[in-house]
Formats: sequence, structure tokens, C-alpha cells
Amino acid sequence: MRPATPLICAFIDAHRDRFGVAPIRRALSVHGIQFAPRTYWAHLKAAPSKRALWDATITGVLAGIYETGPDGRRPPHRPLRTLADLEDITPAWVHWSSNHRLMHRLGRRPPAEAEAGYDADLQADQKAGTQKTRRA
Repeated sequence: MRPATPLICAFIDAHRDRFGVAPIRRALSVHGIQFAPRTYWAHLKAAPSKRALWDATITGVLAGIYETGPDGRRPPHRPLRTLADLEDITPAWVHWSSNHRLMHRLGRRPPAEAEAGYDADLQADQKAGTQKTRRA
């Protein structure tokens, strides 16, 4: 079974300055991994996927939560010594990030209720003759 394209491209990136892309491809071919150089170059030019962007964002967020700050303490102010400690605190943070934080922007109303209120305000403004455009 051939490894995933991103994995092969990461390997080539790590060694391309020393060996070059085509020689690495030939060496991989000897070991039964068929991989065209154009696949590598196309992979480099491709825009990152939504999943890759999301992973990078979440990695940054989690690093901000779990790495120590300038005072040497972690932001949750509770030592995370084991994987179980991390698993205990993660759902609370995800709840805050996904619900509490977003609901605060909506005035503590569910999104459907906030949308309905905005639409009602928009219709009232249009009836009154003021111009207000709907936000995307």
C-alpha cells in the first residue's frame, strides 16, 4: 500500500535539498512506491485544504491554552500532568469556544432566534423607509 501523498511530499521536502526530487522518486520507485515528480510539484502549488487550515487554527488555539505563559503557569491555572488531565479540561474549553463565546456575540440568544430578530428589525427598518442591508 502506498503512503499518502502529503506524507511522501513531506519526505521529499525533508531531503530534496540534499538529493533532489527526481533521485528521491527513483529511490522510492525501487521500493515499490510509484510517485511522479509532477505530483510533488502540484502538491506544493495546491492551496491548503479546509481541514489543513482548521487543523492549523486549532493547533494554535490549543497551544495557547496548554502552553505555559510568561509567568510559567498554564492559562487554565491547573497543572496538566497526564493525558487524563488534558481530556478532562478540553470539553469545557471546547464548550466555551463553540457555544459560550459565540452566544455572547448574539446577546445570549440561540442563533435561530438572533437571526429571526435581525430579520424582524430589517423588515421594520424597510417599512420605515430606512435603508439597511442584510449581512451575509
